[in-house]
Amino acid sequence: MSIRALCRRLLPILGLLPSCLPAAAAQETEVPALVERLAAGPFADRVAAAEALAQSGAAGADAILQALLDGRLYRVKADGRIVFADRVEGGFRLTDPADGAALGEAGRRDVKKIKANNKFRTVLRGALAALSLRDPDPARRIAAADAMFKTPKAEALPLLEAALAAETDEAAAVRLRRALAGGRLGLAEDPAVRIAALGVLAEFVDSEVRALVAGVVAESDGDGNDMTAVRAAAAEALDAIDDSIARWQLVGNLFQGVSLGSVLLLAAIG
Repeated sequence: MSIRALCRRLLPILGLLPSCLPAAAAQETEVPALVERLAAGPFADRVAAAEALAQSGAAGADAILQALLDGRLYRVKADGRIVFADRVEGGFRLTDPADGAALGEAGRRDVKKIKANNKFRTVLRGALAALSLRDPDPARRIAAADAMFKTPKAEALPLLEAALAAETDEAAAVRLRRALAGGRLGLAEDPAVRIAALGVLAEFVDSEVRALVAGVVAESDGDGNDMTAVRAAAAEALDAIDDSIARWQLVGNLFQGVSLGSVLLLAAIG
């Protein structure tokens, strides 16, 4: 084949190369711009940058958002560079957010802290939660769901709904259902939503779920008939949980050397 003919065959392939570049190449140029928008500008722009960074899939996105939330994101006054800054005697130890490279130390007056008010901190927590729920490792998604169960927040409920709809791992889906139901029970104002959540939680036998449901049983009747219906549903769910615990305890007694905690763990994961 002549060189000219070979070139004619290669040209269409070469024309496709720009569209085949790895996403990481785009991220390398996108992330610094997003970090800069995180650091300054109108509130709406900072929110958009946090959400975009969380959705970018870029390596280290979670570390950048966490550093801002923790008060560890600073700007170097001399050149405007944004860095991670950890306190040391006499100043700060600086790290490059992009690659983790050590950048030496700086005095307290050489850097300026990038601040986040309470409203923006709520946005950052939501962005970090979304990142955790999209982690490739199912174990980390489960850990994120369990953390959200323990500290439910209204802004996390849509994230849990989306994560559950997209979840393909059975064990992770179970924990997402648990977290979503717990959040709805604790945060929803609609009695029907709370009662539906109790129906889901009745399927679980762990002590955290039992304590949550028992707390609803103990709530006052201050809101009239609606609260009475919720408390009745909670009492029914609590009975179901206790019955399940008793059955699994009986199973545990049949196997010497197997603790109740181990049996309940097996029950919780199906």
